[in-house]
Amino acid sequence: MTAAENDETPDRCAGGTQQNTTTDTILADAADEVLLWLNTIYPQQTGLMFAAGGIGPKWEDGEYRHREHQEAPIPLDGLDRAELAATIADRARTVDLWAPPASFYKTRKPESLHQAWALISDWDGTLAKLAEALACVELLGGCAIASGTRGHLQVIVPLTAPIVTSAEYQRYMRALCEYLPDGADAKVSCNDLTRIAGTFNHKPTVRPGDTGQPIAVAWAVRPSGKRIRLDDLARRLKIDAPGDTKTAGDTKTPGGAQVEQQPFNLDDHPRVRAAIDSPVFKADIGQEDRSESCYKIVAAVVDAGLTQANAEWAARQSITVSERLDAHPEDVARIWAKLSDKPTDPPEDEPKSDKANGDKAKSDKAKSGQGVKIWNAKNLRAAGRSTFLAKNRIPMAAVTVLCGAEGIGKSLLLIRIVVAVTTGQPMPEFGIPKREPADVFLILTEDTWADVLARLEVAGADLDRIKVLCEEADGSGSPVFPRDMGLILNADPAPAFIGVDAWLDTVPGTLRVGDTQQAREALHPWKEAATATGAAVLLLTHPNRLGTANIRDLYGATAALRQKARMTLFALADEDHNLIVGPDKSNSVKAGIGATKFKIDAVQHYDPTPDSDGTVPALKYLGETAPIRKVLAAIAAQQNKRDRAPSSAEQWLTDYLGDHKAHKSVDVYRDGKDCEHEFSGDQLKRAKERLSVHTFKGTEPHGTAHYWWWQLREPAND
Repeated sequence: MTAAENDETPDRCAGGTQQNTTTDTILADAADEVLLWLNTIYPQQTGLMFAAGGIGPKWEDGEYRHREHQEAPIPLDGLDRAELAATIADRARTVDLWAPPASFYKTRKPESLHQAWALISDWDGTLAKLAEALACVELLGGCAIASGTRGHLQVIVPLTAPIVTSAEYQRYMRALCEYLPDGADAKVSCNDLTRIAGTFNHKPTVRPGDTGQPIAVAWAVRPSGKRIRLDDLARRLKIDAPGDTKTAGDTKTPGGAQVEQQPFNLDDHPRVRAAIDSPVFKADIGQEDRSESCYKIVAAVVDAGLTQANAEWAARQSITVSERLDAHPEDVARIWAKLSDKPTDPPEDEPKSDKANGDKAKSDKAKSGQGVKIWNAKNLRAAGRSTFLAKNRIPMAAVTVLCGAEGIGKSLLLIRIVVAVTTGQPMPEFGIPKREPADVFLILTEDTWADVLARLEVAGADLDRIKVLCEEADGSGSPVFPRDMGLILNADPAPAFIGVDAWLDTVPGTLRVGDTQQAREALHPWKEAATATGAAVLLLTHPNRLGTANIRDLYGATAALRQKARMTLFALADEDHNLIVGPDKSNSVKAGIGATKFKIDAVQHYDPTPDSDGTVPALKYLGETAPIRKVLAAIAAQQNKRDRAPSSAEQWLTDYLGDHKAHKSVDVYRDGKDCEHEFSGDQLKRAKERLSVHTFKGTEPHGTAHYWWWQLREPAND
């Protein structure tokens, strides 16, 4: 129910049973109920939750109203949920509280939707239909809240992956309302307010003829902990799921002619499937550029040797592009005419079935190696725009190498990227915008699967979208590439992201990656796989153990890593053990991109035991830094300053300023020159800088002349 509830019936019901529990008796358990609700509706750790409160309940003109309404955004990142739950439970004793079923970026408006991990429908039916409604809830695998009015429910369907567009949320909500028995509310927007389990409905305190006591907003069907996949839910609600085949129809070309949509087997054309599954986003605002996404799909169809009718059908397999085509049906034909030298309409004498096969004979000839030719530059198709999984950091359809020492948090960064890809939630601190969830392939040789699984669960990854390549069910048994590359190339659906930790463990033993040519041979299959699938490939590796600030010298095994990879990232740990990651080399990004700093937090995941505190590491964003090369140079300079032996000038200056009093610089230079070492002014200046001597300008006591003064800083207290 919302803040403007209007119901003349004083009876109250929670799941069809009377509730006479007082505020005091339920308050002890209320925080736990609120926490369960929070974790069901907001399982992620990003975005803003909006909490709304109705203060001063009153009954006016036959309606339930409030003297004042307040609303506040609550950042989910780093939120102490138990503390928030306790605060909500305490506040609910006197205030009606609501929250929307989704998180948002800035404001509680549909266009600012961040993630919706649950559908929530108000069901204001009758007691006669209540049992039927509850049965529908259980069939869906959902849960429900009795909102305080007899026979009224809030039906909740938790999801394994979030909905990230307002239009898609409304589509599922309308279908859910139709699925439920008569009585479902017409409110289907992601920003509608809903009551929070564990709070109170204060309507009975002011409604004439009622008890004067608030009634608990309680679970009618408690959450089971399970969530439903969107495609499964779509089938139950009898609507199209993302990626489902849509009915072929007719589309008008710019000239007004009709072009039929012709389906084909996407399994035979993985690059077309990859184009459909990896939309293009506007990096500056994190929203999909549907025109560019359409262009990408049509270009993939052209490259596959298919037809315009195939392109019309393929473009409709993307929900967002299909929505654009509803308003701009000529887009595919226009793009087709620009990219292809074929006529806009299919020739009348060519059977559509042959075209739907995609000129398989031509494709087979190209695959057999017989298609090498000399091309005129004007006849070659223009390359598409570069697209990124993570802007300025991880390109799509290319290989990125992440190099860094052991134990600094590289694997945790991989986890964060996996979460962003599988859930569709953004990771703006690393250049990843929100987008539709996609599949991920992981090859893990460094950490046990049990450890990786715990980190994925803590971070909020969608495990249904993660595939692990290994030999045994416990995650052991590393694949070897290119021997096992067919598992990736033939995958259906193709992954959007492939993470390999650590890459060297997957290289055949017959190859010596210390040799530049053999290192190139080991990396080349990954480049081919990235191109074929359209996936972003991230290979994790370790640096050489060299005392140098030159990143080129630090790359493990061979310089071929930097030469062959489209992008290389370098990771290091600063003095506070924070992870710093930034671009080192790129073929398509301007130089000087800043690095990103993360803190490694310990998150409670298991119950503590005598031999374990039960925590799991997770990354927390701290901010941006200088480019990674400058960071490494600064750390190396500090290390060198600490490690090297002090010079004779430093030793003398330390003794001279050892009383930690201020000395005039003219006296320091004079006495240094007169000592047995006869230090020059330059020697003393260098010693001053290395010792970080404090310098300032001032007068002597009771004097008027100004001098420069040197003073040794007091040692820091531990």
